Amino acid sequence: MVEVDPSIKQVAIMLQGEPMTKQKLCVECATAFLNSYRKAKDTHKGWAEKWINGGYMKIVLKCKDPETYAEIFDKTVTKHLPFATADRILVIGPAPSEVIDEITGDLKLL
Repeated sequence: MVEVDPSIKQVAIMLQGEPMTKQKLCVECATAFLNSYRKAKDTHKGWAEKWINGGYMKIVLKCKDPETYAEIFDKTVTKHLPFATADRILVIGPAPSEVIDEITGDLKLL
């Protein structure tokens, strides 16, 4: 069994609003997690490899308002972090946990 390395992770942020089935949420998150990882392999290879070797840490958070969601997106782009989007889902990383926590630290687990 691989021990999870908490120093690097991926985080999905779900914009709450219209109801989304659990199945659709899972599909959208999985798609965005994979696409973000693929981008990281090209742009942040060291982070991607550390994440793969560190047990694939993933977290899903909820965001209650579009303004906060847009602010998080803008900070992600400004910091040049790997990311991907799907229907009301933004996935950041793999990236160092401390960098992601600066952006998403006030959000609650889904």
